[in-house]
Amino acid sequence: MIAVVLLTGCATTSGASAASAPQPFHVERSGKGRPLVFIPGLASSGEVWNETVAHLQGKYDCHVLTLAGFAGQPAIPAPFFATERRALADYLRAQGLEKPILVGHSLGGVLA
Repeated sequence: MIAVVLLTGCATTSGASAASAPQPFHVERSGKGRPLVFIPGLASSGEVWNETVAHLQGKYDCHVLTLAGFAGQPAIPAPFFATERRALADYLRAQGLEKPILVGHSLGGVLA
């Protein structure tokens, strides 16, 4: 089973609602076990991790991100990196993920 988590509560400009504001990332979650967060690189979707997740989801709670502005996800206002970093930390806390393993490639590796 795959659960899709959409983040809400991003900062919005006057007149815009949180529901219409672009989100920092899209998450697909599957599996059970120790939390494992996958962050793709530049211009990639979370789908680049599909084969890895299929192999690991029996032992891990996999959280696969697709960052804003890539793979059809709406872009977010600048500063991109600081916003993504803060949103990722907020997501980990909100989900109650204790000692998650962060795996990233390219930009995702820097973010991790």
